[in-house]
Amino acid sequence: MKQFHFVARTSAGDLIRGIKTAVTAEDAARSLAVAGHFPISVELEKQSFAETVRRIGQISITPLSDSERIMFCRQMASLLKAGLPVSTALECIARSTSTPQLKRLTLAVAQDVATGQELASALQRNKELLSPASIAIVHAAEQVGRLDMAFADIFTQLDREQTTRRDVWKALRYPLVVMAALMAAMLVVNIFAVPAFQKVFHQLGADLPWATELLIACSSFVNKYGVAFAAALVLFFCVANLVIRLPRGEFVWGWTKMNVPWFSRIVNYCMMSRFCNALGMMTNSGIPLVRALGVSADVAGNSYFKQRMASLQGYLKGGDSLHSAAQRSGLFTPAVLEILAIGESTGTLSDLLSQIGEYYEDEAKHQAQQLSALVQPALLCVLAAVVAVFGLGVYLPMWSMLSSYF
Repeated sequence: MKQFHFVARTSAGDLIRGIKTAVTAEDAARSLAVAGHFPISVELEKQSFAETVRRIGQISITPLSDSERIMFCRQMASLLKAGLPVSTALECIARSTSTPQLKRLTLAVAQDVATGQELASALQRNKELLSPASIAIVHAAEQVGRLDMAFADIFTQLDREQTTRRDVWKALRYPLVVMAALMAAMLVVNIFAVPAFQKVFHQLGADLPWATELLIACSSFVNKYGVAFAAALVLFFCVANLVIRLPRGEFVWGWTKMNVPWFSRIVNYCMMSRFCNALGMMTNSGIPLVRALGVSADVAGNSYFKQRMASLQGYLKGGDSLHSAAQRSGLFTPAVLEILAIGESTGTLSDLLSQIGEYYEDEAKHQAQQLSALVQPALLCVLAAVVAVFGLGVYLPMWSMLSSYF
């Protein structure tokens, strides 16, 4: 949600000015027209210097965690269902929480609401608290008096997303830990163990086999260029992190995540799960489909996917059905396309979108488990090969020297 300055005329011809909260300028103009006004100009509110300084001062080094957002939504749903005013509910949460960041944000929202602003507008001014899709749902629910149900839906969705992320991480945790331990062991061996054996072998003047030569070459590289290589690697990641923040870099990074071998399916399923769940919540709240698609694409967190979704919006505006537009976009599987067609024809689209979100969540967990099952034997083979090379590199020269003496 954004703030728009508007100039309009009433049905009596009087000139009025003010601020309207909406997602786009078109939505703000449409809202004025529904209220019986004739919009003359609608412009996005420019942030003042004082407001910019205030925002910079509020930036926190530790962002709000998903667990804290879930707790906030659950408490808001319970307090609003009990009949408490919005500002009172926010103040109760601020008093009860022990997290400084959550306390600061809820108090800021409560102050804005107490001055007469809509809750969605206050949340938009404190974007760290909820995602754009959640704020849009709150805005829609605020118009029809369903805030408690809206926060309950947001809580359910956030809890599901957190569970999915934990399950995916649980499946990938063992391979990642083994890889980290393997890298650490190889560094220790190359820095401390191999140089000690190298001195002994050179003093004895023994002919070194290929395994020993390989170990000595790796150890020499690590000891001579290890620091420079590590610094170059850190510099590369820092530069890459800056590049992917640029529009073009963000787009390329989004495409890469959706097409990288092995991991792309997990990334795509998690992203589509977030998108479908957000879209289902928004359409269930009465938000128009085209507008909901744009906000849900932002929630997915991928610029390449967002651009593909913009083409889907264009198909819808051109008169295509959702099933036809989704089919032309190439983002959905045939099974999901059939579900969309059924939901569109029966008027149960929001419910079926939630089911599609669950399907993608289950697929993401399944793909993560499959990847873990495939990687574990490969890691064991790599570990065995490293141990074999180290053993041969150390003991073959010893056996060679012993055989020459006897």
